[in-house]
Amino acid sequence: IASLAGTLAFIATENKDKVGALFFSDTIEQWIAPSKGNVHIGKIIETIFTIKPQSHNTNIAEALRFLINLKKRNAVIFMISDWIAPSDNFDKLLKVTSCEYDFVGIRVLDPREHTFPDIGFLDIRDSESDLLVTLDTRNKKDDQSITHFLQTRLLAQKRIFEKYRIDLLDLSIAQPFINPLIKFFHQRIRRQI
Repeated sequence: IASLAGTLAFIATENKDKVGALFFSDTIEQWIAPSKGNVHIGKIIETIFTIKPQSHNTNIAEALRFLINLKKRNAVIFMISDWIAPSDNFDKLLKVTSCEYDFVGIRVLDPREHTFPDIGFLDIRDSESDLLVTLDTRNKKDDQSITHFLQTRLLAQKRIFEKYRIDLLDLSIAQPFINPLIKFFHQRIRRQI
């Protein structure tokens, strides 16, 4: 994610655009206001690689509220997240944000957030809540499987973005992101022509 954010910052700089950064967890961790120049980009890149969040929880709605209150016009916003949160917490705010900005969602997921193998019982710890849960990964009826749950969640997230006509770029932590990013930018350019 850090490399992706740094790449987007460099692309914007090459385009002579101002670049800012918002780091959030369940609260706003740090805001770097948009500016130009190599020193400014250096500050953003350094922060990307060194920031230590105060919390392991995530509140997408809080970040969207912050962006709405900025009221910066003609800005392109790239929000990088796994977008794993109840959508009713941020659905309406996402709509407002998409009206205020040229908003792009970038969903970065682990391949196991698409499908999950049948390996029996598995103890996992939620990285946000630190809660230990035992999952039964054995194949059950299709509508009760973990893979079905994951696919349903991904589809519901995608539908929210489509509903508000927001671009969504899906990336995987297990794959290089440069070619999908180039393809995404080419598609955006073709749509605008």
